[in-house]
Amino acid sequence: MASVELNPTRPSFADVNHRNPVVDWSACAAAASLAGALGFNVDDGPWEDPTFRAHLAGAEVHGLVALGCAYGPAGIDEFLASYPARPGRVPVLDFDRSGLTPAEAESWIEKVRAEWGRYPFFFGRAEWIAAGQPEDTLVAACPYWGPQEGPELQPPRGVGELVAHRFTDGRTGPEPHTFPGVLERCGVSYLMITRERLRELAGLEPGSGPA
Repeated sequence: MASVELNPTRPSFADVNHRNPVVDWSACAAAASLAGALGFNVDDGPWEDPTFRAHLAGAEVHGLVALGCAYGPAGIDEFLASYPARPGRVPVLDFDRSGLTPAEAESWIEKVRAEWGRYPFFFGRAEWIAAGQPEDTLVAACPYWGPQEGPELQPPRGVGELVAHRFTDGRTGPEPHTFPGVLERCGVSYLMITRERLRELAGLEPGSGPA
């Protein structure tokens, strides 16, 4: 997959959690309207992010596709119970913080796909590269949200369709390191596909109403 240069004209969205929650939903939703998405933590390994339910509810009230991130093998059943399948929601595996092997990532993907009827997004780069970036796993079927703090994204091998580039984690990478309506610094991503394609991947019908 070819490298992608940063393009500030692309629609952007925030990646939030309990350390940098949404505090002004009107401002956040307006700034994310072209991308139509919000990324947030569902869990952080064995425990649920205390802002998860508020972020999920806020995203859905404001018509944003909900990108709910999970870390690691611990609590997969709790993740599926807390974040059940629904149009407008997307489950996301953060491989870079998961501690998973590629084979364990496949097992996680299989469980989520069996429950949701569609593939989760895959978020990760450095640890996937360190694991050998195999090209023959189920990760290749998962839409790819690439974290690379810098002016370009170099997608690794063995991942699926590129959907977004997180160009800053709120501290490193190009500005802006903040997002309207979000407390302090946060991750910010550019959408690399159309808003309509994102909604399709989130299980929404073309031309349907809010997520």
